[in-house]
Order: sequence, then structure tokens, then C-alpha cells
Amino acid sequence: DWIDATCTEPKTCSRCGKTDGEPLGHKIENPTVTKVATCTEAGEETGTCSVCHQDVTETIPATGHSLGQWEIGTQATLNSAGEKVQKCTVCGQIINKDSYELTYEEKQAIRKQQQAEQERQKKQQEQQNKHLAVFDNSFVQPLKFGISEGG
Repeated sequence: DWIDATCTEPKTCSRCGKTDGEPLGHKIENPTVTKVATCTEAGEETGTCSVCHQDVTETIPATGHSLGQWEIGTQATLNSAGEKVQKCTVCGQIINKDSYELTYEEKQAIRKQQQAEQERQKKQQEQQNKHLAVFDNSFVQPLKFGISEGG
């Protein structure tokens, strides 16, 4: 003679107590979330079981992190490695870190940019020096005379 499974007890033999299967589990039809689950922490919901009519509190599993794309945390330079990070798109926590080096091509591009900037600064300095006059082996700013109208 078997007793049907309930929300909390499996199917059970009324003579020997042997069980078969699993409990049915509660069925909450309109639960109220009392604690929202996060990436790392479980939540809770409460309600009344539609089968046994007990007030029940059940655990809502933690959602787990949702990995975003890799992004630069610290930019690599010509002389040092950088760090890339992968964050959770929900909570923003850094989940993964990895170091990276600039490629040969990236280093070459940076060097070219640096050389171009140095050339630009050199030309700018040369332009400024053209406006200087030499007097007694020292540089003197030339005077600029303004002409007033009518006078």
C-alpha cells in the first residue's frame, strides 16, 4: 500500500516506510519576491502553495555573472605591458584579467606618431625662432608697432 507523494515527502510504503521517487515540491502560483537574486547571492520568494496551502519561502538561485567583451583596463606602452579586463554586464565586477603587449605593428605606429609630433614641434620652434633677432649673442623679441587710424 503506497501513500502518494506530497509537496515535502516522496511516495511512501505505508507498511515498511520504503520511499519511491522524489517529493512533488511546492507550487506557488503568485509568489512575492522578498529578496532579489543577484549575480552572486540567492534571492527569496514567498507565497502560498496551491497544493498543500502552506505559506512557503523558496530560494531563487543566484543569476551568475554575464561576461562582457574584453576591454582595456591599463593601456600598454612601448616599454610596459597593459592589462585587459572582462567585466560582468550586470554588476560591473571584473571577472577576468589578462596582460597584453603591443604588437610590433602597434609599436611602429606609435614610434611614427612620436616622430611626427617631434617634427611638428621642431618646425614650430623654428618658426618662433625666425621672429627673434640676435643682439649681443642673446635673443630679443622684435617690437611690433601698431598703426593707429587717422594718426
